[in-house]
Amino acid sequence: MLSIKVDTVKCDGCSLCQLACSFAHMVLNTETGGQQKFPELPDPLLWVKVCEGEVQIDICRHCENPPCADACVAGAFKVDMERGIVEIDQQKCVGCWSCVMECPFGAIRICSHSDKECTLQSRAFKCDGCSMWDKPLCASFCPTGAVQIARNNNGAAAIQRRERAALLQKGLSLGAARYVNREIKHRA
Repeated sequence: MLSIKVDTVKCDGCSLCQLACSFAHMVLNTETGGQQKFPELPDPLLWVKVCEGEVQIDICRHCENPPCADACVAGAFKVDMERGIVEIDQQKCVGCWSCVMECPFGAIRICSHSDKECTLQSRAFKCDGCSMWDKPLCASFCPTGAVQIARNNNGAAAIQRRERAALLQKGLSLGAARYVNREIKHRA
């Protein structure tokens, strides 16, 4: 499985990962007499934001047992074990928001008709693991190492997911879980 780890302590909020993601998904329009016309950059499939004074990176971790897939009433999510990613069949997606509500990482968005990149109204979209490249470019271009990847079943992101799930089961909010994780890292 593709394993994506996010270390917000290392993130400086530069958003280079978002830019790399946009470039990775840009399609050149060559229908204008052989000249390459660069369209506007597409929206990235991950999001860097500041929440309560702290940087947060919302990206799909490509879970082994994805809660988004379990929540999907239309069966639009599937785990591609060969490529190690969780993908969405947008033709099946009904835009019900179940996956958005179940994702513990805030990594899924619903495309609205006003989004310039959205060709399918009210459909879910998320990181596709840069399926057209060897690896996710967000990690390749992250200057601080805040986004890292591995391809195995016991990757860093899998461990981080289990730790976060344990904190959530103890009744801690995601904000409190981030604080506890940050304190643990600072003590180490």
